[in-house]
Amino acid sequence: MLPYIRTIWADYMAPALKALNLNKIESKLEENTAETISNTSKLGAQQNQINAIVTESTDNSEVIAARTSIIKAETFASLGARLEDSESDTGDLINLDTDAKTSVVNSINEVYAESLTPKQTGGGYLINGDFQVWQRGTSFISPSSVYTADRFKCFAFLDSNADINRVLANAGLNQKYELQINETNGSSSGSTLLDQSIENIDIFKGKKATVSVTFKMPAGISGGLWIIDNEGNNNVALAGNGNYQTIELNRDISDNITSLLVRVDVSRVGASIGEVLRISRIKLELGDIATDFIHKNYAEELISCQRYFEKSYNTGVSPGTISIDGSVQELLTRNIADYTQGARYKVEKLLSPTITIYSPSTGTPNKIDNAGDKSVVGVSYGGTSGFGLIQFTSGSIASNATYHWVADAEL
Repeated sequence: MLPYIRTIWADYMAPALKALNLNKIESKLEENTAETISNTSKLGAQQNQINAIVTESTDNSEVIAARTSIIKAETFASLGARLEDSESDTGDLINLDTDAKTSVVNSINEVYAESLTPKQTGGGYLINGDFQVWQRGTSFISPSSVYTADRFKCFAFLDSNADINRVLANAGLNQKYELQINETNGSSSGSTLLDQSIENIDIFKGKKATVSVTFKMPAGISGGLWIIDNEGNNNVALAGNGNYQTIELNRDISDNITSLLVRVDVSRVGASIGEVLRISRIKLELGDIATDFIHKNYAEELISCQRYFEKSYNTGVSPGTISIDGSVQELLTRNIADYTQGARYKVEKLLSPTITIYSPSTGTPNKIDNAGDKSVVGVSYGGTSGFGLIQFTSGSIASNATYHWVADAEL
């Protein structure tokens, strides 16, 4: 019996136990075990007791529960140390009543299964859940129906007396930025909503979804956390107390959904001028347990964001900025006066995007710099991987054609 248990420990249990919270396991054992486990019997005696149950019982589930109790409970409780030091210092679960044995085994199985569940990084099925990427800019005045931090779209309800900013995260959060919403009027009657739509909704059909958010609001300010699909929603209130809080919400998702999004909102009714909401991180995952937020590196998060939005400007430069860096240039002498070459995207897009061209010299949209700004007539041969040509007016073969581009493929 002892070599068999040691084999189980070495081959199967030890690797899994590295990820377990030992205090949690011991706590569950203490709470669910009806009486103190005896340490007087040896492993040989335990095997005899198991064999006796096997012989006498016609209920196969009882046999499995008893055998699982002996092996799992002793192994988890001692982490293998007692198997190395003593052949007699093992627990005797056989004397527990049926309910107690079942409770112990179920508790161990629950912790064991949780430890083996893959932990999703970043915002889980939300992209940019810790607000690392801000390709469109870092400050938005009175935004309504516009994207702010990548993948997060802002809506104004009743009034738009609010700004959204990227701010440095408070110490202790182990991240660089947070998203801040500021009241700008002081006598508002509206709310600010922040949404992210989910692309891969099929994975949620017929399953439970959990969203969790870490935030801070002043005392007296309220808001909400939502999971919304085309068949309804679940929501939970957010109540400010001036401190950071983490709130979670579950929803059973129908097999018939055609859309799915997560929302955080804040009511600015009665709010003074200044910060009304600061969001640190938000995560959406399968199941009914909110797991820890594991930050992605910036490069990985940026690539995920670029599936929906990409630009030729440097990462920290907002579209429409006067900047030559990163622009596309067709040098003189050019073959056709009123056309210039297109560009390829770094990341394949979700769908064929809307393309906006900017003049690097003035930052003006729908203009190309060719001996001065010239109006863009159209963009041709566009797809999910790039576009082929740009046509513009009054072109000059003898001058460079220079432009920036933005490709928007948001849901």
